[in-house]
Amino acid sequence: MMMASYGCVNYCLDFTDGTAVAYTDTSTNPPKTIEYDDFHKEERKLSQSEFLSDQLDKRSLDIAALVTKIKSKEEQESMPADLSKLVAFGHSFGAMTSIEVCKNLESDFSLCIAIDPFLLPKLDQINNSTNYAIKQPVCLISSEMFHSHEKGGFMVHPFLVKGYDSRGALTKMYNDIKKVHQNTNDYDVTLEGTHHDNMTDAALYMEYLYRKDNLILGELKTKVFIDTVMAYLDEHKFLPIPFGKKVSQVLQGHLKE
Repeated sequence: MMMASYGCVNYCLDFTDGTAVAYTDTSTNPPKTIEYDDFHKEERKLSQSEFLSDQLDKRSLDIAALVTKIKSKEEQESMPADLSKLVAFGHSFGAMTSIEVCKNLESDFSLCIAIDPFLLPKLDQINNSTNYAIKQPVCLISSEMFHSHEKGGFMVHPFLVKGYDSRGALTKMYNDIKKVHQNTNDYDVTLEGTHHDNMTDAALYMEYLYRKDNLILGELKTKVFIDTVMAYLDEHKFLPIPFGKKVSQVLQGHLKE
């Protein structure tokens, strides 16, 4: 909503990889509702990372189809957009998806914003190569607890692979990106006193429940995260209506050192 209020056109997908609550498969007659497809170790013949990697590949195909639609004459007539300013923006698995499509659809996306990226599906490639040094300017925003093993952070959740070094992989990827960019305005920042779920707009609508489950620690900083995104877009002149703040101004007093 914030981006739309500054003149941006936003596209949000119900992915066909099984991670949407449900979506309608219109390729069948009659159309069929496909429910959420979770990873059940005892039912799969592949590892969790392989399962997630397959899902990521399907998401990339979904977004490629969306880009084709955005570029179509019909869509441009009804919802004209500046095709030189397409931004890949996501949270958690969506953040990993944003990074992946910037790699796979390099000529289509000009900017990448990744909030708490869940890197497990491509962990080996990130750690053992420089394949994820995407060429687009990137803004990586992390919540303090997402990468924490000491404070009950998201990454100690039992469904995740033991020993998965989330922060280490993110730092490796960002350093690889900086070697490619050198002169672009990239960010890798962590917001102090924030949890993975605190980095979504849902926290604005369900603050009481989030606090009850200890998903908000101290001050509600969802607005800081949103304003950081807006300031980053503005620094790259991607907002039709100027935001008027720098990223450094928004983050002052909120960074985890």
